Amino acid sequence: MMKKYDFNKMYIREVIFILICFTMVGTAFAMSEKNIVNSDGEVVGHIHFPTDSGQSADGVSLSLYDYTEANILTVDWELDPDTLNLMTFSLQAVTGTYPCSTAVGPCSYTKLKLTDSTVERSNGQCGAPATTTVHEDGTVSMSTSSCMMGMTAPETLTYVEALASYTCVGFKTPADGKHHKVMKMNKHGVLPLRAKLEDNEGHELGSDEVSASPVVQVMYTPSVSDVLQAEAVDVSAEVMGVGQANKAKKDKQSMQPSVGNSFVFKGHKWAFNLNTTQYSAPGLYTVSLVSGNSDEYAVTTPCETAFVVE
Repeated sequence: MMKKYDFNKMYIREVIFILICFTMVGTAFAMSEKNIVNSDGEVVGHIHFPTDSGQSADGVSLSLYDYTEANILTVDWELDPDTLNLMTFSLQAVTGTYPCSTAVGPCSYTKLKLTDSTVERSNGQCGAPATTTVHEDGTVSMSTSSCMMGMTAPETLTYVEALASYTCVGFKTPADGKHHKVMKMNKHGVLPLRAKLEDNEGHELGSDEVSASPVVQVMYTPSVSDVLQAEAVDVSAEVMGVGQANKAKKDKQSMQPSVGNSFVFKGHKWAFNLNTTQYSAPGLYTVSLVSGNSDEYAVTTPCETAFVVE
């Protein structure tokens, strides 16, 4: 007699198993990019953790003093999965010949030891191995060999989550400046701004990947003829948008409301239709796409255009 199988139950078990696997993979591959900051508040290096915990240098990147990931001897870390703060951390890295002794000299090395709050650096230098020489007259001479070691006092370090850095690609015509470097706007002018955001690997970023929508910044320079000497004034508070890109309603693709001077992600582009009628004072107006949350990310390569009111 053939055994009956409940295929519905089998299917449910398989789905649950797949979901569990995806959950485990997602947990294992959390990542964190951190700035290494000294006691003076200066960023002295960077470190990248590929997962929320590990004991292997695979996937770890390091830039601190003269050390990189290629110099790592040992590393052990654990991040808080919610805040990505370092809970435990130790790392040792060396340059030169290590271990160094009179048996393998002449040699030298520098060594780095990191914890979640301090850094220690040491160095060593050893001469060539000792030798014994018998001369023709029967006398014997011996050379000596020694090592010198040194260490710096421990320094305090902190690890701060690094800002994401994005590139703006645009603006699109007519705000690209290719045909008219500086545009002249009439009293009822509308400047359509269209751009793309990309990460360091060239991946395009939409509303799902950006924590806060980018915003329009407008800087006003009263004297166009003396723009290099004149001081620009931020007039972004006067930004007003017109058209579908800036209506205070939910966009069908991003499902996020357009508010104030925020761009809206629509049709694979960040869009804002800038109403220029409120800018009536004669002068130069420089328009840029900037970060909507400077604590979360920076637009290091901005999009920029300009118009003149006479």
